Amino acid sequence: MYRSTTSFEKRKILTVEELSKELEQYRKLFNHDTFDYLNSLLMLNDNILCSGNVDMDFMAMLSKMDIYKNIASYNIYNKSLEILKREQETRNFKIEGDPNLNRINAYSIRDVSIGNISLFHYHFDHDGFHIGTFEIENNPTMRNLEIERLDCICASAYSANLRPSAFEYYEENLEKLLNFTGLSDFQKEQAKIQESIRNAILDSYGICLDEFTEQKEKTSCGYLNKQYVKKFPSVEFVHNIQYY
Repeated sequence: MYRSTTSFEKRKILTVEELSKELEQYRKLFNHDTFDYLNSLLMLNDNILCSGNVDMDFMAMLSKMDIYKNIASYNIYNKSLEILKREQETRNFKIEGDPNLNRINAYSIRDVSIGNISLFHYHFDHDGFHIGTFEIENNPTMRNLEIERLDCICASAYSANLRPSAFEYYEENLEKLLNFTGLSDFQKEQAKIQESIRNAILDSYGICLDEFTEQKEKTSCGYLNKQYVKKFPSVEFVHNIQYY
């Protein structure tokens, strides 16, 4: 699950008609290159990493303006939605998105009981845009490290004669890991869909996971959830991995 250490701004996605009208009000304020850049984002011709002839220093200032935030939000959401719609044509799943919640999820239709799959998420805060993708992985190394960590916590609790309710959570998770026999059919399907969507989204921005570095301060306690980041001016890509 995506976690942020800062509060984020919930930004409603405006329509292209509303944004076109808003952008027109800035025609005399912006120079030709800036206006064309914002219009190309609105028309979904480019993504937010393609700054064209706009100076990067000016981009930093531009990213603080509501007109940019509104158009960039529209661009991020709708370009990702385009990718998902193309992907669903070759895979057996449906997509559902909520522009007011800034996320797109998907669920398989091979089995209606299979549940939801997180695919894409973004939010905006004072540092800029944060775009999140997801992955699950069967990783014995991480699993064994987590087993050792939980076993140590439980052993310390026993030694300290703590009441069972104080470490019941850790015992339950330890038992689940010790009894783990592999990913379920749903999880295997989830992994395939997430990989397909993740690669398509990152490809659209011209980046790959090899360029990401682990963000330890954004990684939850334990070994089963990690976050990797790739940073640009005013944009941060966050890849969320859940290990089993």
